[in-house]
Amino acid sequence: MDATFFDDTPYSDDIFPEPGSAILFARNLDIRSILPSTFYHLSRLEMSLNRADEADKRVRDRIANVRTGGGRTADWSYLTKQDFKCLLLGRERIQQFMEAHAHYFSSFFYNCDKPCSRRIPEAKF
Repeated sequence: MDATFFDDTPYSDDIFPEPGSAILFARNLDIRSILPSTFYHLSRLEMSLNRADEADKRVRDRIANVRTGGGRTADWSYLTKQDFKCLLLGRERIQQFMEAHAHYFSSFFYNCDKPCSRRIPEAKF
């Protein structure tokens, strides 16, 4: 039975593919095109909210709280050591990009007298 909130609205985790298993699926079937977006999505999730650890009541309660708020979780046990390296490197590169361009993003939103149409700099990974 699917968990729900607000009566009959399903949780996001019940609707969308589980990101760890999506990476495993993509690797096994050589569907590389879905890996960048899947890794990006996974990079935004908390590792402490590991579905594989739901036997632990504290983890289960935190996951339930996040799901009730519309958040997502993942089963981190699907990832290989190489997947974790890829994920951590991606997080690091996103952080470096944001730090290098923080001045641009802050001025983009706060220094506009009229609707902004500035172009965001292209990422160089």
